[in-house]
Parts: sequence; C-alpha cells; structure tokens
Amino acid sequence: MINRNSNNSQHCWLAIGDETGSWDFETTRDGKRGLVLILARTDAWQGALKETIAGQSVAKRMAQPLQHLPGFSAKSTFHHALDAFKLGPDGLSQELHEELRQNLGWLAGHQQLMTLGFHASHAELYQRLTHSQDATCALAKAYAALVALVLPFLGQQDELLLGFGPRSENLNTVAATRSGLQDALNTNNRAEMDSRRFLSTLRDSLIGNLNRVWPNGGWDKRFQAKVLGEAVRDARVPYAPKSTWDGLADLGASLLYVQQNAQWAELFALGDRPNVHFGPLKEYLR
Repeated sequence: MINRNSNNSQHCWLAIGDETGSWDFETTRDGKRGLVLILARTDAWQGALKETIAGQSVAKRMAQPLQHLPGFSAKSTFHHALDAFKLGPDGLSQELHEELRQNLGWLAGHQQLMTLGFHASHAELYQRLTHSQDATCALAKAYAALVALVLPFLGQQDELLLGFGPRSENLNTVAATRSGLQDALNTNNRAEMDSRRFLSTLRDSLIGNLNRVWPNGGWDKRFQAKVLGEAVRDARVPYAPKSTWDGLADLGASLLYVQQNAQWAELFALGDRPNVHFGPLKEYLR
C-alpha cells in the first residue's frame, strides 16, 4: 500500500489509463493500437473536475454520452468518442463535430493535466512487449513503460496511483485456451482479464526496470495500481461518478486516436498541445 504523505494532495499523483484498438492477439493484424495516461496531482484533478466546457462542468460532461450522436449510434453511458468515430469524418453533424472539438481541445490545451501515450502495430505489441501471446501481459508491460517515464521525475516525496480499466477478452484466445481455466463471462459474453496476473506483471516490469537504473528509489512504496474506481477513492479526489472517470480516460484515448488518423487530425486541428506527448512504442522502450 502507498504510504500517504500526511494526506497532502500536492504529493499524490493520480494517473488514469485507457487503450485504443483491439489488443487481442487473435484479432486482425491491421490497424493501430495504443495506450494513454492522463496524470496530475490530485489537487489539480480537483480543480479540473470543476472547470466548465460550454457552460457545463467537466465532471457532468464526461459522465454522459456525447449529446449530439444520432440515436442509432448512442450506445455508451459516458463520454465514448468511438461512437462518433464510427460515423466517419463526413458523418458528423456540425453540432457533434463542435461537441467533440470542445472536449478534445479542453484536454489537449490543459496546463495541469499531462497526457502521455504511444501507438503501435499488432506486431510491435507482441514482439516488443511480450512473447506470451497474452493481451493482459502486453497491456501490463505497456502501462509499466509509460509509468517508468514519469515516476523517476516526480518529487522524492511524491507517490503515484494508477487507475486502470479492466479489459475483457474472448474465451478462445490462445492464452485462455492454453491455461485451461474456465473464466466467468461478463454481460458481453467475454471473459474478464486476470487482475492478479495483470498487477503482478505490471509491478514486476516497472519496479524491476527502475531498480536496474535507480536501485535505491524505493519504487515499491511510491507506486500503486488499482482498478480505476478504487484508485480514485484512494487518491481522495472529491466525489465524481465512475462514469466521469471512464469518460476522462476515454477522452485521452480519443486524443491519441485523432492524432493517429490524418483525416481526424485535420478535421479537429487542435493546435498547440504543450502537455500532450505521443509517440511510437519503440521510443518508450529505449
């Protein structure tokens, strides 16, 4: 467990993460995948939730689906831009385009929230991160790679809480079949990821790599990862519903998705993004 520094929000950082694309080993090899973290001190998160976009608080805006989606495409219960991206650049109404532009622009231009992420091909995920053909292991090592870029450069008294969203997978994946385990299915008829394996792989990869460079960093006491809702509670950020945090994490992933696709990048033209840092996976593994 993290040793709280006198409950001082200036020493506690909260990072929330979300991935883009399908990470299942068995899926099509085409398309791009990615992972994004949004991180800030907890006092900065407190202020960000109270800010407004077009007269609406960020906390409320992220907790609901995009308001100008056509009825047939509105499937989510929180801000989930994939519902809009599926319509294609030419399928957005003027109102939906503006709603998305405002949301993306708020995060891209924020001075206290850092957005960090990478993009990769299917081959890069399973050649550079893991040879296990297991998406859970690949995702854990990907989170470790991003956190390793941040943790050594925080203050010596600072601690980082990572909130992640559990992924799910088909039952017929190579990794699931190889284990022989019968996993319980969720409402989408998919198996929930093995959180124990995910967390163990994440900590082993992150702390092992950091110790090789900075052996006396005390990293195990300065880092903790939990399911998003639990991480937010531990960070003692004033209450916002889970859907708000799901929406914020999705907004970060949406920003990466736009950057990866030339048509969307041209459509939104987000301009200067001093606190947004995206790059190819290979640059994060040097």
